[in-house]
Amino acid sequence: MACQKGFVALHFICVLPLMLAVGFGLYLFLCFSDSTTEMTQTCLRDQIQIQKNIKSSLRNLFKLNSRAQHLRVQYHTAQIRRIAAIGNPPALAAAQAHLEMIYAERQILDLQQKALIKMANTQIAWDQQTLNSKLLLIGARRKKDFQSFMLNEVTDLRFKNTRLSVTPHDQDIAPTYSFSSNFSEDQALQFTWKLKIVSQKAVAHFLSSTSQFPQSCSTTINPQEVTWPIVFRLVKSPWKLPSS
Repeated sequence: MACQKGFVALHFICVLPLMLAVGFGLYLFLCFSDSTTEMTQTCLRDQIQIQKNIKSSLRNLFKLNSRAQHLRVQYHTAQIRRIAAIGNPPALAAAQAHLEMIYAERQILDLQQKALIKMANTQIAWDQQTLNSKLLLIGARRKKDFQSFMLNEVTDLRFKNTRLSVTPHDQDIAPTYSFSSNFSEDQALQFTWKLKIVSQKAVAHFLSSTSQFPQSCSTTINPQEVTWPIVFRLVKSPWKLPSS
């Protein structure tokens, strides 16, 4: 009987380190999962807001298309009238003045269009940099939380340099604008990063590892839908087998 109890005790002692490792590993997994969820949720939430702002800029730009088309027709009509007035100095002077007036209006519209695009691109760049800073802060906070047991840090945080994905129909002044040919891909906002976990000295005697978990989030706008819904998706699966 005493021999059997001794065997059970010995077995328990042998299994204890494994149980501790599994339990601690589960604890770290839950903490890591919480960190991953916070990073991803922040990334997606802010990206969706950025895309809403982009959608508003696109709408404002496309609203100017009817004005651009109208002035284009007026300008071509004025050119024809000017040619027809050759030989009649008073009529030619009036036609020339009208042509120049329409051209000036097209110049003003062209400046409005370019200013809108420039402001949109500046806002996109600012918003993405702000989100980048938020994600870095989350990563720095999580690193501090677990530094006694595990080094948990965000590395290789990068984002795609997204701009307003539109194209003019031609190179004329005050053109009409439309979506680029690869709009959904070009307009996508994309952030990628890695969560690196390295065991520290306090736990290294029973749990020693270095793992990196690639993460990413991306959102884009679907131009085919009348309601312009914002579609968000993960570019890559957030969970991958760790590489030791």
